[in-house]
Amino acid sequence: MRLCYLRLLNIHSQTGVPLLPGTPGAILARMPIRVKRVARVVRVLVLAICVAGRAVAESETVDPADRWGPALSLSAGFLLQNAEASIESGPILGPSIAAKLGEAIRPAARGDALMIAPDIGIGLDLLTPRVVASRWAPRFFVHAGVAGAFGPSRDLAKEGVIKPLSLDPVLISPNGPEIDGQGSRTQARVISPVVRAGAGIAFTVHALGSRFRVRTSFEYLREVIEIEGAVRRAVCIEPGVRVTDPCGATGVNNGGEGLGSFREIDLRGSKTQDYHGIGPGFEIETDVGRMGSIVPSVHIGAQAFRFLGKRRVSFSMSNEFGETATSSFDQDPWAYAAGVGLRLRWIPE
Repeated sequence: MRLCYLRLLNIHSQTGVPLLPGTPGAILARMPIRVKRVARVVRVLVLAICVAGRAVAESETVDPADRWGPALSLSAGFLLQNAEASIESGPILGPSIAAKLGEAIRPAARGDALMIAPDIGIGLDLLTPRVVASRWAPRFFVHAGVAGAFGPSRDLAKEGVIKPLSLDPVLISPNGPEIDGQGSRTQARVISPVVRAGAGIAFTVHALGSRFRVRTSFEYLREVIEIEGAVRRAVCIEPGVRVTDPCGATGVNNGGEGLGSFREIDLRGSKTQDYHGIGPGFEIETDVGRMGSIVPSVHIGAQAFRFLGKRRVSFSMSNEFGETATSSFDQDPWAYAAGVGLRLRWIPE
């Protein structure tokens, strides 16, 4: 900067200030007036270059808290929510020689459980320059992202065990041999994608020799839950050889599976439901270095969501004989999330 002003002084000195022999100013002083005008233009250009250079130099020393901070976020966490469910079966209406009139296909079941849905996500985050030049350096931020959920289905209402039917020749009841694989259930799981977004304010806190950003926010969650219902039962349709074993005894005694004496009732159905929640969020973030124009930071946080609108879902299943079952699912009003992550923030040096 000082060099620029010295050059200006040399050029300006042609207007009448004594000049040293051999300097550019002395040479210009001996030139025609038109050349002197050119010298004045050059003086203005040099001044403009000096001012621009000073602005660039100052921008390179701007506090990162006074810059915009766009970032790419990678995160891993889980979503916790409680839910209730039930399943009820209608009467046996198809062929049967053992069922009583109006007998239900399977006993009713009801239950509840805590659903845990791990997820891995990617998103974008934007941090504004600080709005007040104070010790806490408050800054606004917005973020949005999507995550893939990979948690298993959770049995909420269940009785018996649903699996491929099999006949146990050892266990024979007065009504025939015992058949494994009969039961009913309603289960649910969170499916992809899980969408999150939020906005809030971040405060800078100095502690333990490091600088942390404490972020408080208002959060939005959109999740999709898949509810599945299933009922399975084996119903006797052929009499056995002995009166005391009215069904399936022939197959058992012959060493075979004996399932040819039974009709299988297999009712299945599913439904997906969108849930939208809002609530508070809290996060702690700290920078961990610099890689050129990229400033990595790590964060840990938690959120709570209050679901809006309808939370109960029910659907029916049926077969060709008009035999039916109904599954119901009732979401708890609140869900909770927690996770950790890495942000790659772009802040040029």
